[in-house]
Amino acid sequence: MKSDALFLRGKTEGVLSANRFGWNVRDEYSLTSRTFVFGQNAFLKDEFKQIDYLWAPAGGIGYRLVKTPTTTFNVDGGLGAKIEKDETDTGPVTRTDTVVAFSDKFATHDVLLVCRERVSLETR
Repeated sequence: MKSDALFLRGKTEGVLSANRFGWNVRDEYSLTSRTFVFGQNAFLKDEFKQIDYLWAPAGGIGYRLVKTPTTTFNVDGGLGAKIEKDETDTGPVTRTDTVVAFSDKFATHDVLLVCRERVSLETR
C-alpha cells in the first residue's frame, strides 16, 4: 500500500492566501508475476479554488512490462468516479463524473526516473 498527503497553508502580508489539503492512497494485488489489479482513492480540499471536497475512487488492472532486480516498467489503466462539491456564488454544487485513468512508472537501480503520470478523460 502506498499513501501520500500534502497540506499547504500560507499567508501573504498577513492574509491567508493558501489553504489546501490532498491525500492519496493506492494498493496493488498481484494476480501473476506480471499482472496486478489496483484500487486507489484521492481526496482534495482547497479553500481558494472553492473545492469543499473532491473524492476520486478508482480501480483497474496493470502489467509489469519489465521486471528485473534492477529495473521495472509498469503500465496500468482503470475506471473510477470523481465526486466534487464546490462553493459557487449561487451556493454549493455537487457533481459526479466518470473517469478513465492511465499511468506508467519506470525505475532503475532503486532510483525512480519517471513518475506516474495520469491522463484522465472525464464524462458527465
